[in-house]
Amino acid sequence: MKKVGLLLMLLSCSTQCATISCRDDSNTKQYFCYLPNEIRANGDLRSFPLFTGGPKGVSRTGQTVVVNCKAGYMELRDRKGVVFARNYPAKPHIIQVRDDVCEEKNIKRDASLD
Repeated sequence: MKKVGLLLMLLSCSTQCATISCRDDSNTKQYFCYLPNEIRANGDLRSFPLFTGGPKGVSRTGQTVVVNCKAGYMELRDRKGVVFARNYPAKPHIIQVRDDVCEEKNIKRDASLD
């Protein structure tokens, strides 16, 4: 497991770029990624849109990850906010993403996050 170098990803405008942060599974090369500027926080909770992929690129999944930084669990929510998975991560690259997100600074507050 290693932190994949900060990748540049083009957004809707070809001249606008955003930095994406990823961790990879050393066995499968699967990336689990987030945009630091899209992380939202409310108390111990952090949320971010999930990006996944591999060495040839990543894409937005339409799912949101919510992390409880104090308790350590993560959950996946669909586009309508329905929680369809909640667990304590076991894979090293997922644990690292959780920890990275919890350590991010200058996070936008979102009182509606629960």
